[in-house]
Parts: sequence; structure tokens; C-alpha cells
Amino acid sequence: MSWEDELGRLMTERGPALVGYGYLLTGDVSAAEDLVQDALVRAFTRRRPHDVVSVEAWVRRILLNLYLDAYRRRRRYDQVVPLLVPEEGRDAQDAAADRAD
Repeated sequence: MSWEDELGRLMTERGPALVGYGYLLTGDVSAAEDLVQDALVRAFTRRRPHDVVSVEAWVRRILLNLYLDAYRRRRRYDQVVPLLVPEEGRDAQDAAADRAD
């Protein structure tokens, strides 16, 4: 069975369940659809291990990994943003000193 056939069968039979799993993770239908699409692209553009018994389980694991990566990235960004000083809050003397350094 070719990967195109496998992908078509997976989306026909289990597509709504995958989007439902993505919705469970994200809480948003459009974000869930985007997450499923990203997972499918990642799964079917790379060589699949031969020992994968269930393609759906493999795609679900990729879905979870993608969600967790994005969650960790957002959390890290949220920790860094308060450390940044906006330019309008600084006076000219501080800006000149920073440029000189």
C-alpha cells in the first residue's frame, strides 16, 4: 500500500477523530485542524518506521509532540517578554548610553 493510499484511508476513516483529539489539546477547532495538518505533513514527508502497526497512533503521537513543543515555546516566550523594555519607556540619555556600550 502506498503512502497516498494510507493517507487517504486515514483521513477518510479517522480524520474527524484526529481533529477531535487536536481540539482536546488546543480548545479551538481551527487550531486543531492546523495541528492535524502539520502532524500529517510531518508524518508523511519523512520515512515512516517499518514497525509502526497503527498509522493513526503514530500521527496522534506526532500531534501531541507538536502541541507540547508549541506550548513550551509559548511558555518560554511569556517568561522573556516582561524582561524586554519598550523603546518609548526609555529616555534619550539611557538610549545613548546603550548605543555607546
